[in-house]
Order: sequence, then C-alpha cells, then structure tokens
Amino acid sequence: MRFNLREKLLVPVVAAIAAGMIAGFFYTYLAATRAMEKSIRASLVREARNTAGLIDVWLDARHTDLKTWRTHPVFAEALVETGFYGKSAVAGANAFLETLENGYPYYDFIFIADTQGYLISTSHRSSPRQFMIGDREYFKRSIRGEPWISEVIVSRESGKKVFVVSVPLMKGDRIVGILAGAVNLSAFSTIFVHDFKLEQKGFAYIAAPSGAVLAMSGNSPELSDIGDLNAGRQILATGRGS
Repeated sequence: MRFNLREKLLVPVVAAIAAGMIAGFFYTYLAATRAMEKSIRASLVREARNTAGLIDVWLDARHTDLKTWRTHPVFAEALVETGFYGKSAVAGANAFLETLENGYPYYDFIFIADTQGYLISTSHRSSPRQFMIGDREYFKRSIRGEPWISEVIVSRESGKKVFVVSVPLMKGDRIVGILAGAVNLSAFSTIFVHDFKLEQKGFAYIAAPSGAVLAMSGNSPELSDIGDLNAGRQILATGRGS
C-alpha cells in the first residue's frame, strides 16, 4: 500500500501526538503517585513526632508525680524510724501507696526501698520485705540522687512488662531510699500506641534501642524486631529515618 504525501506527513504527526499523550499520562501518574506518597509520609512523620512529643510530656509528668508524693513525711519516716513508730509509718505508707495506685491505674506497682534495695513499703501490702531491687539500674541511679526512667523490664512483683520511674527519697539533705512506680507497658501502649489514628495510612510500633518491639498499634502486622524491616535496619544503624 502506498501513502500519498499528506498521509506520509500525517502518520508521524499522529504518532508524535500519541507519544506525547502517553508520556503526559505517565508523567501525571508518576507525579500523582509521588504527591500521594509525600502526603502519606508527611502524615506519618507528623503523627509519629506528635506522639513522641506527647510521650515525653507524659513521662515528665510521671516524674512530677513522684517528686510531689515524696514530700509526704510518712515515706521518710517509714525508712528511718524504728519500733512502734516505724511500724506505724510503714502501715501509713502502705495505705497511701495503695490509694495512689488506685488513683493512677497505669501504675502496676508503687513502692519505697531502703538504701540497700529492700522494699519497705508497697502499694501491694502482700509483697514481703525480702523483695529486693538493689541490682536494678533505676535503683542504682536514684540512690545516687538521680531521677530515672528504666528500660522495659519484667517486674519481679507481677511478672508483667513494665518500665520504672524512680526518684531519691530525702530526709533533710540525706538520701534514705527511693520512691518508684512501675508503669504497666500494656496500659502505656493503650494510651499512645493502640489508638494510632491514621486509618488506612499506617500503623505504629515502639521499639527498644536493640530493635525489639515493645508495643504495636491494633492494626499492626506481627513484628518482633524492627531490624527485620529495611527501614528498621536503617533507623537502628543511623539513628534516623522515615
């Protein structure tokens, strides 16, 4: 079949228009995809930063709890008094700690310990005095005068995953023990992670510095270590990423 001059000119023009339309379609598609990805990434990063900021404020408030409570004289008296007065102070401290735990349900356990690490008074009156936490890092820090928040540990009292907020207890200028509260990790997760609100856009994990997953939002795929993900490995290796 032979083409006349007009047809010979028309074929490449139509081909060029078609190619331009296809290229324009793919450019628009790629641009829309990038815009959507950018929007989702921005939403996730914003939500994660907001949640991290709220967690920081919440943890500071838990230290404020303990710094306020430790001013009650019954705690120092339970640690330094002996005989009848000592027993009476311990009973009063037990009752006060039990009241505090009832009013602040995210605490799994609230207690005071002496300078050796023996529990003297607790919010669970059944816990024996022989219960010992002298080897815990939070005790070592706070008995030296530092407010502290521990890594996630397994509670020797309840067997649950907790992290412990602790402060030194003072009698005048002297450190006589510590006041500490074990925050139930499950309750903490309910507040900050389980209800991570991004609908279909994402889910959330909280991980330890080792990469071990400590908590996840309700719609998260099961994951035991963020190092199993490419993004997780990047974050663990560099300390940053999104």
